[in-house]
Amino acid sequence: MTDEQSGDGRGEQSDPRPKPKYGELAPPGWTWQPPPDPCAAPEKPAEDVGPGRGSAPSAGWAPPRTPGTPGPVPGAGPAAAERPRRSGDFVATIALLVFGLFSVINNLVTLFDLDAFLRQFAALYDIQGYSPNGEFAAAGVGVGIFWIVLYLATVWLSVLSLRARRLTFWIPLTAGAVATLSATVLYLVALLSDPTVLDQFSTAPPL
Repeated sequence: MTDEQSGDGRGEQSDPRPKPKYGELAPPGWTWQPPPDPCAAPEKPAEDVGPGRGSAPSAGWAPPRTPGTPGPVPGAGPAAAERPRRSGDFVATIALLVFGLFSVINNLVTLFDLDAFLRQFAALYDIQGYSPNGEFAAAGVGVGIFWIVLYLATVWLSVLSLRARRLTFWIPLTAGAVATLSATVLYLVALLSDPTVLDQFSTAPPL
């Protein structure tokens, strides 16, 4: 068998149609293709990845954020969007915060001038000979500063909780109880530390 015959044999295996001779036009639709290489790996079909198709994004994937756009708000993720909005809790929280603001402003005058408040208390209950010596004035200022910090922290926590759609009214309610307790303890210690007040209440007639 000659080389020409072996070449014709390979051509007939790749395409059953007759190979045109030199100078002859090819039949309609005929294209030359190289013989397949037995050592080549089979080609994989390309995956059709179109809009809305293909692999789903991973759970931790997030779209790129352009500069200037706000980032995610703490506590306001998908879980916050699923929580129902509590209109009653919102109204109660705002009402408690407004009441707390007026209470702080009113009591700061008393706390920053504790001696004047103690004199008024002694005159109201007719405690003779009571004269505050100013040793609790610094404690009154300290409690007043504590009230200011406590109120600001309460507003901040309440706003975060409302944005996350959590139950919030208990935050200003608890802060108000803590503030009232601190002022009450200060007033009692300042009054009961004076022997004149203790004698007045110990000798008072029973009701």
